[in-house]
Amino acid sequence: MREVDRELFDAVEQGNLSKVKRCFDQGANINAKNNDGKTPLETAREEGYKSMVIYLTDKVADLFYSQGKYSKALQAYQEALGIQKDVLGPDHPDTLGTRNNMALVLYNQGNYSKALETFQAVFDKRRDVLGPDHPDTLSTHMGMALVLYNQGKYSEALEIFQAVFDIQKRRDVLGPDHPDTLLTRHNMAGVLFKQGHYSEALHIYQEVFDIQKRRDVLGPDHPDTLMTRHNMAGVLFKQGRHSEALKIYQAVFDIQKRRDVLGPDHPDTLMTRHNMAGVLFKQGHYSKALKIYQAVFDIQKRRDVLGPDHPDTLMTHHNMAGVLFKQGHYSEALKIYQAVFDIQKRRDVLGPYHPDTLMTRHNMAGVLDNQGNYSEALKIFREVLNIQKAKLGSDHPSTLLTSRNIEIVSSKLPEKADDKPETHLNDLAVEKQLQRSPGY
Repeated sequence: MREVDRELFDAVEQGNLSKVKRCFDQGANINAKNNDGKTPLETAREEGYKSMVIYLTDKVADLFYSQGKYSKALQAYQEALGIQKDVLGPDHPDTLGTRNNMALVLYNQGNYSKALETFQAVFDKRRDVLGPDHPDTLSTHMGMALVLYNQGKYSEALEIFQAVFDIQKRRDVLGPDHPDTLLTRHNMAGVLFKQGHYSEALHIYQEVFDIQKRRDVLGPDHPDTLMTRHNMAGVLFKQGRHSEALKIYQAVFDIQKRRDVLGPDHPDTLMTRHNMAGVLFKQGHYSKALKIYQAVFDIQKRRDVLGPDHPDTLMTHHNMAGVLFKQGHYSEALKIYQAVFDIQKRRDVLGPYHPDTLMTRHNMAGVLDNQGNYSEALKIFREVLNIQKAKLGSDHPSTLLTSRNIEIVSSKLPEKADDKPETHLNDLAVEKQLQRSPGY
């Protein structure tokens, strides 16, 4: 056992929470096991140190969250919440913080209705307990906007982001150049991007980037600065300025891959490299795109990086199928989509109703359509549409795309017209247009 892990167990057994926190600052392993085969959390439970159990359970939940193991994260947060309610009370800031984190997990699981309900409850409490201008209150309000954004309710999301920004930019709160204020402004651009207001989104990203890159703010190599620059490339990509987008992605990647910044295996570095493949795909360079997707996937699926079941890993595998589809390798594409779907639909991963799961199922139908299996394609499209209407709403872009594809496939059935228009696949997003609030 490493010395820092030995010190961690000593601190846990002594009930010394401050020392436990210092051990984690020094790189202690939350999953380390002592001679009895027990973890720090299990030891704290045995000793009956409730405050210690709350802290360690929260650390375990954070780890599960970072690994994309949302069901396990939710279960851990639920355990911490139960103790916090008993020890601290339901309205204590730490208790509300755990509820906020649970809402974030629900959001990442695609359970938007429950996430919004939880965020709203926490926001109401935080506003009463901490005040409307407190950073934690604003963070929860941001969470509500993130949910609305993913529900396709862009105007409502933008309204909240604007309200949060108007408070944050005040100099008696955070000020216009504070990283959190810039994050909110960044997310406003993300909404405008989704609304198709590309020029306006690019203008805001540029304003945010110009402040972030200043060395008295974040600096040009800070991950947040790089993400803003990354998303500027995403706008250029949507504007059809593919060469410019690829140039920026390359510049961002060259900085991110440095070991003194993020390193070549960091999820953000891999996402940028993934998006470079997305540009090449749009330019028709399918072989080059597939090669990069494969390289990214091979790193992501490693258990010391993200693991084979992480949503980002599945997204890359999904997009590899999209390239194979464009190359006319329908059987190979369908095989990958099926493999991705089989993992995504598991309730310990995303679940059957998550938007990404539905997107994969949707694209499986698209392949079947191109193979001439119209009846099976139509059956799947209709199944997806019914869930999308219930979970996302009838006006959500993904719902509308599925409706359009049902019309197209229906027209190809024997009793319909002879012309056979092409169905449209729905790619998983290649842009990381929104960032979550600090503190989540």
